[in-house]
Amino acid sequence: MLLCGLFFTYDCVRVCRSPDISAYTTMILCFLLSLWKHGELKANWKTYPLRWVTIAISIVVFLVGLLDNRLNFVSSFSRPFKDICESYLCFFIGYASIKSLSDWEKSQEYLWNIFTFVGIWGLITFVLQNNPWYDYVTSMYGNEVGIWSEVQTRGYRVSSVILINRTVEKIKGVYWAVALLFVANIVLSNSRTSYAAVAIAFVIMYVLRYRFSVKAAFAMFVLFGLSTVAYFNIEPFKNMIDLMSDLVLTGGANAGGSTTELKELQWVASMYYYVQAPWFGNGLAYFGEVIMEGGGGMSEDLAGMEGYVYKLLIEYGGVMIAAVLAFWSRTLWMYARYKKVNAPLSIVSISIVLSFLFFICATGTYGSVFVYTSIILGMNLKCLQTLSKESKHTPA
Repeated sequence: MLLCGLFFTYDCVRVCRSPDISAYTTMILCFLLSLWKHGELKANWKTYPLRWVTIAISIVVFLVGLLDNRLNFVSSFSRPFKDICESYLCFFIGYASIKSLSDWEKSQEYLWNIFTFVGIWGLITFVLQNNPWYDYVTSMYGNEVGIWSEVQTRGYRVSSVILINRTVEKIKGVYWAVALLFVANIVLSNSRTSYAAVAIAFVIMYVLRYRFSVKAAFAMFVLFGLSTVAYFNIEPFKNMIDLMSDLVLTGGANAGGSTTELKELQWVASMYYYVQAPWFGNGLAYFGEVIMEGGGGMSEDLAGMEGYVYKLLIEYGGVMIAAVLAFWSRTLWMYARYKKVNAPLSIVSISIVLSFLFFICATGTYGSVFVYTSIILGMNLKCLQTLSKESKHTPA
C-alpha cells in the first residue's frame, strides 16, 4: 500500500502548509509508525547496514536547517525532516518493507505492474502531446507533480530502473512487450541525460557480469548492427543518437538544454555561493527561494543549475558532501560485498546506483526520482542480506 500511495500520489500535495509537510513525508512517517506498532522498527534498524551513515546525514541536514537564519523555529526542524524523509531515509523504507525473499519477489511483480501503467500513460501523453491528468492536478496543487508531469521524460527514469532490475531473471512472455514499452518511453523522452544514464547502467551491468567474454563481444556486435539499422530507419532513434553525439562533439551547442559552456558558468557560480557558507551551506531550498527569486541578472543563466552537485555545494555545504560520499561509498561496498551471494542482483544494484548518481548530478532530483530509486535499492539490499543469512554465507 505504501508503494501504491507513493507512486500514485503527487509530491506537490501538502498535508500541511505551515509547517510544510507533504503527502510523501506523511506516508513515510505512517509506515515507520506501523513498523514501530508491530515491533519491527527496532529489529530492522538494528540490522540495517547503512544506519550509521544515515544518522550522520540526518544530523548534518538538521544542522543545515538550524543554521539557516531565513527559517523560523518550526521550519528549521520541519524542512530538514521532510528533506531526510524524502531522500536517504527511503533506503531504509525499502529495506524494512521486505521481510522475506517471497516479499521481494512480490514487490518486483507489483512494481512491474505499476510501471506498465506508467509506460502506457507515457505513450498516451506522447500521442496526445498533452497530459490531461497533469493539467487537472496542477490546477489543484501546483506545477510540480512528480513523474506524472511529463511521464515520457520522468516516468522513464523509474521504468528504466525496473527494466534493469528485471534482467536479474530472464525476461520472457508478456514481459518482453512491457520491456519494449519501457524502451519506447526512454526513447521518446528526448533527453540526452536520460539516454546516457540508461546506457551507463547497462554498460556497467554487462561489463561486470560478462567482463570481456566471447558472449559479451558477440552481444556488442549484434547491438551495434541493430543500432546501425535502427539509426537509418527509425527517426526517434536517430534523434536520440544525434543528441548524444552533439553533446560529446559540441558540448550540446546544437541542441536544447545546458551546453558545456553554460555548465562551466554554473560551476563557477555554485562555487561562489559555496564559499559564502562552506561548512553547512546556505540552507535548504536556497537556490529556488533566494538565487532564482532574488539573484538579479544571474538568475537567467543559473536556471539550469538543477544538478545534485550544485545543490550540495550551494545549499548543504562541505560537511554534507563528505557525509553523502560516505553514504554512497558504503552503499556500493555493501552491494559488492554480497556479490558471491547473488552476483546478478548485486551487479544490477551497483549499476542502478552509478547510473542514478550520474543522472541526479546531471539533472537533479526532481520528479521524486530519489524516493523511488532509493526504495528499490533498499529492497535489493534486504534481499541480498536475506540470501546471505539463508545460505549461511559470510561475505568476503
